Amino acid sequence: LCGAALGLAGTVLQQVLRNPLASPETVGVSAGAYLALALATLLSPSLLAFGREWVALGGAFVALAAVIALSWHKGLSPLSVVLAGLVVSLYAGAIGAALIVLRHEWLASLFIWGAGSLGQQDWSTTLWLLPRIGTAALAIFFIVRPLTLLGLDDEGARSLGVPLGAYRFAGLAAAVALIAFVVAAVGVIGFVGLAAATLARIGGARRLGQQ
Repeated sequence: LCGAALGLAGTVLQQVLRNPLASPETVGVSAGAYLALALATLLSPSLLAFGREWVALGGAFVALAAVIALSWHKGLSPLSVVLAGLVVSLYAGAIGAALIVLRHEWLASLFIWGAGSLGQQDWSTTLWLLPRIGTAALAIFFIVRPLTLLGLDDEGARSLGVPLGAYRFAGLAAAVALIAFVVAAVGVIGFVGLAAATLARIGGARRLGQQ
């Protein structure tokens, strides 16, 4: 379930950003969600009572906003987005690691969890994830046609009547939500989002709907 969510999120990120290297890790979203959870655990545990997914979602959106801001002056070119994402990911990871070292007694459990934990003793995590991932995936299903047109250049998409800003934001929001839900549930799982979309294309799935 988590692999499917990350694969879908990576595919949407690559389509919206027109960047075959975009993934939850290379755009810094996973690291941002993880850092937000670490900060909330350390500084304001009461925030987690409202739902870990909301804390992770906030951190993921902040990380994505930082990546867009850093790469904006380069026109959100594929290389600039990836480089900015790696910078954000490295900084967020470094801050998270420093917090774990300095506050080990509070954040010890996050050390292993930060590398992803697929241990499953019951179905509670699956039942928690299923409706959230299902809702985000359903939202992507309903906008898959306009998202497909985002693969064109901006002028081509506009000539077909596609409101670029609205659908780009909707696609990013759904992808970030998928990533945040997975990070909140099982931690940071690396490179699934990047590999899944690439393997789908190698297997002959060229259109977004097929992927």
